[in-house]
Amino acid sequence: MARVRIKHPDPKLKLLRILFEHLIYATKIIPTPDSYMTLTPLKEGGLDPIMPPELRAKRIIILFNVDNFILSHPEAEIKEEMLNNNNWLIGSIESVFKIPKTKIIKICLKETAMAKMATDRGMLAFHMSISSHNIKIQDFIPIFTCMRCYSLEDHTTNNCPFPNDHTVCSECSSSEHTWKNCNSDKKKCLNCSGAHRTLANKCPKRKEIKENKRKTQALTAKQ
Repeated sequence: MARVRIKHPDPKLKLLRILFEHLIYATKIIPTPDSYMTLTPLKEGGLDPIMPPELRAKRIIILFNVDNFILSHPEAEIKEEMLNNNNWLIGSIESVFKIPKTKIIKICLKETAMAKMATDRGMLAFHMSISSHNIKIQDFIPIFTCMRCYSLEDHTTNNCPFPNDHTVCSECSSSEHTWKNCNSDKKKCLNCSGAHRTLANKCPKRKEIKENKRKTQALTAKQ
């Protein structure tokens, strides 16, 4: 995902002007704690932009308590079966993933409207029905990340204690270069020292923060 620092009294307006100069027209501007994310129809120009995680989550459905007969089939067969037996999907399934050692299937769809329809209508597969009560749209749990030092849930980039020229790589943790110039084959997370990118969703530290936030949200909802 491209990151651009803009120094201007009205950074949103400046961003739109920059896009316009390159014949790129924004369809939506999404404010974040210390920046803006822009949705643009780049795919028409042969490019495939990265979708913001909060929007991608709305296209992902979670199927709970799936019958073992359905789970016994490979993911590719489950995808084909669901496309063949749920005509309203209109080829909208991107991927199907069975979560190991559970009765849960995660399905990524191409449109948010299809995800909402699945929670309303339920789904059919292998002559079995998956009730709408066992289908939910994936929750998006935001994690605030400083894009200068990559600390989690501590401060925004604008309030980072490190200077503007602070150098650290979110790919390999090197202090000699940034992610833009990283050529290392080995990944190392700055937050947990694991063998993955610092921004990877599989980071145990990120998973821990998400789980704690999810529990807090559940407790708040009960009150």
